[in-house]
Amino acid sequence: MAEAPEDSRQGWALLVAISECVKSKDVDRLEQLLDDNRELIERLEASLRTDNDGSRQEETNAEDTNEDPPSEEEPPPSPSPPPPVQPAVDTSTEPSESGSNEEQQQQQQQQQQNQDHKQQQDHQEEHQKKPSPMLLCLSGASHAILYVSMLLECLGKALISAMHLYPIWCVAVILSVALLVHSPGLSYGDFVMDDTVAVVKNSDVTGAAFSWRQLMRHDFWGSDMFTEGVWTHKSFRPFTTLSYRFNYLLSGIDTTAFHATNVLLHLPVVLLVAVACYSVLGLGRVQSLIAAGLFAVHPVHTENVFYLVGRADILAAIPFVMAIIDYAAAFSPFFRPVGDLLAGQMQPLAVLCDLLMDGKRRRKPSKGEEGDGTGPGEAVAWSEEARGGHHARGSEGGGWSDASLRDGAVAMLRLVIWATLAGLCKEIGFTVYGIIFLLEALTLHHHIMQIVHTPTAPPAAAATKTHCLKSALRLLIVATLTAFTFVARHRYTGGTTLKMSPQDNPISFEPLFKTRALSFAYIHSVYGRLLVWPFFLCYDYSKEAIPMVRSFGDMRLLAPLACYLSLASACVWGLVTLLTTRRERHGEGRAVAMGLALLVVPFLPASNVLFHVGTVVGERLLYLPSIGFCVMVPCVVATIVKRSESMRSSGNGNGSKGERGGHRLACLMVLVCGVTVAVWGYRSYLRALTWESGARLNIVDGLRQLRSAKTQFNLGITYMMAQQFDMAREALQRSISADPESVLPYWRLGQMCIFQGNFSDAENWLGEARSKYGGTFVVRDEEVFHDYAVALHHNGKPQEAVENLQLALKLNPNFAKGLNNLACATVQKDIRTALDYVKKAVESSPHQILYWANLHLLARHTGEKHLADMALQSAQQLDLGFTAQSTCVWQFEPAE
Repeated sequence: MAEAPEDSRQGWALLVAISECVKSKDVDRLEQLLDDNRELIERLEASLRTDNDGSRQEETNAEDTNEDPPSEEEPPPSPSPPPPVQPAVDTSTEPSESGSNEEQQQQQQQQQQNQDHKQQQDHQEEHQKKPSPMLLCLSGASHAILYVSMLLECLGKALISAMHLYPIWCVAVILSVALLVHSPGLSYGDFVMDDTVAVVKNSDVTGAAFSWRQLMRHDFWGSDMFTEGVWTHKSFRPFTTLSYRFNYLLSGIDTTAFHATNVLLHLPVVLLVAVACYSVLGLGRVQSLIAAGLFAVHPVHTENVFYLVGRADILAAIPFVMAIIDYAAAFSPFFRPVGDLLAGQMQPLAVLCDLLMDGKRRRKPSKGEEGDGTGPGEAVAWSEEARGGHHARGSEGGGWSDASLRDGAVAMLRLVIWATLAGLCKEIGFTVYGIIFLLEALTLHHHIMQIVHTPTAPPAAAATKTHCLKSALRLLIVATLTAFTFVARHRYTGGTTLKMSPQDNPISFEPLFKTRALSFAYIHSVYGRLLVWPFFLCYDYSKEAIPMVRSFGDMRLLAPLACYLSLASACVWGLVTLLTTRRERHGEGRAVAMGLALLVVPFLPASNVLFHVGTVVGERLLYLPSIGFCVMVPCVVATIVKRSESMRSSGNGNGSKGERGGHRLACLMVLVCGVTVAVWGYRSYLRALTWESGARLNIVDGLRQLRSAKTQFNLGITYMMAQQFDMAREALQRSISADPESVLPYWRLGQMCIFQGNFSDAENWLGEARSKYGGTFVVRDEEVFHDYAVALHHNGKPQEAVENLQLALKLNPNFAKGLNNLACATVQKDIRTALDYVKKAVESSPHQILYWANLHLLARHTGEKHLADMALQSAQQLDLGFTAQSTCVWQFEPAE
């Protein structure tokens, strides 16, 4: 049975109308369409079901006709036994009983027909009440698309709300400043340090075929997290890797596009910080602008913006801040909306939940049932006096009604989505649950203070108690979500223990607990110094760049003491203002508490307190914690101004003079903040110029950080590539002094001596490197054995050279350079074996002309004319000017 042409035309028209509703986000129109065309959808579904049944029947018949005939050897099927014969009943002698039996049978048949008819009617009514699967499918798909689009709309509104918060010229200025100080990165075209591993050598980014399954198995560096024996960093950041993949698909390995993306991603974070400071933390417009300005130009962010690996923190910051704004808009009584920020969010998802639960749509509440302005789009006054009492938002209103619970569940679902997005950009994003927990705790504190200090009538008191219960329930839900998220990630990645080397985080390898604790405490003060005084910046602080603190008498411990005392003072400040009976100071306490949380909670994963991380100090790790620091600065400024104004007023007994003095001080403090923004912006611009290329970064930071093994090693390599061998030797020797256990500087010094023809010194340096076999995760050990063999060969030690080449090939049997050189080392003793080695070298690297040349030479000497001609032809294809050589030539090319 095929569908009627009229139904087909109406079905296409319905699909077009649904797509238009999705594009225009007209939820009411979408629901009306689904209701009005329910019968059409059911007819189309019935037609499709009939067609599918018919096609399956045809396939079954075709299979029956294609069955093979039974074999002649098989016996024919036995006939089925006849049915048993019922005994005949003689009814001629009992006519009355026969009549009564017929009447009973007629009655039973009538009752059965009535029962079947009633069941059929009930089935039809139930079918009409319950939506068809096609209706659910259409509704689910449409609402899912709307849900994703409204998540993006939620982000868009948060960004656009900055236009309502400030004049357009003000927003343009702050974005222009943020873009100006980082503008050099728009034209940079170089991969720096680990960028090559995370992008160029990552198969999830540059692979010819993309696999979602592989993406979910690989860590941030492209290593498999679930294969035994494979080193993995445990950093699972698929969304950041996807952003690299999109860059690669759009522009290939064009580093300019990668760097420009980093610069542009920083701009929306600046606007979100301004909106969060005003709407969630309750700061004034000027205070929010100061916080956003400081965040926009903070010099510590240059590593995130210009180091492609640092993109993970920038991407995580966007859903991180959005989770705070969105949750506050749904539940916080302190939220201040800007324009129509987050108004009417996620209604389609709620309708979809209703459809999936019971197949019914809830009736829209009338104006009288909508509550007292507690919807998510209603404006809420900031001050307690303006509100005239508690005026809750989102699910706070409406008691325990179904609509209130549904809105709360949808808001919690949005929180989970934002937090998951942030955490899958970088692990630090999951710490947003800690910020939400504190935000909800402040809400609960607000309700409790209302009950304790505000005399209210019984209905109002009951409503406040209901708000307390709701807030406590949300605290429990957030705590449960936090525990579930961290347990799930721990189980998925197989724990948090990293296979680090002492070069990455030497403090974590220190056996004495006291030394580890004191050293990590000092590291915390280094992070604090980077936030407060970001003028000494470097990409590495490992090894002797920050010597360990081994005793309590070390004067450097004054730095962490000052840092911890500052944090403790801020905590006391926030608690005192929150617990005071003066309600006008509660807003100040909430802002301080949230600022401290934004500073401390995202820093915990990098603090080496919960677990050890793979770096000593990383400037890029301060991207999210710096939001909290930038919030605390205007809080301190506002408090100083208020205290000064109140002290002047109380001391002089003249309120007008105190107010004028407060205004002057406020202008002065704003001027100081403006100068700080200008100075930090200039420092960020100078630091941006340093990140122009890897060579420039290595030189600038290498000359600045002379006690770091890594900076000195990279400085030495840069000088060596520029053939400035004396300066390279000095830098590499400083690297050895900072880290005597590292193989890398010994190896590179030996290579440099080979370049200069100083094979005796090369043997000494490479012998030291060989003795540290397996001492680092960076160098390929076969390269060390190979280069040592080259030095031995030139020093007249052929047998030892052969032994080291054989060791290199045991580590890597397809080591083409080692195969070629082992052939040259054994050609005098066994030319046939040497020929086999060259053949393997050609197979491993067919584009290397030197291997074809040696193959042509050895094949010619062994009399294999056909092989020699083929090798000569292949060599000439690679180089038209190729001429045959008379000796087997060694190859020496330093590994990257």
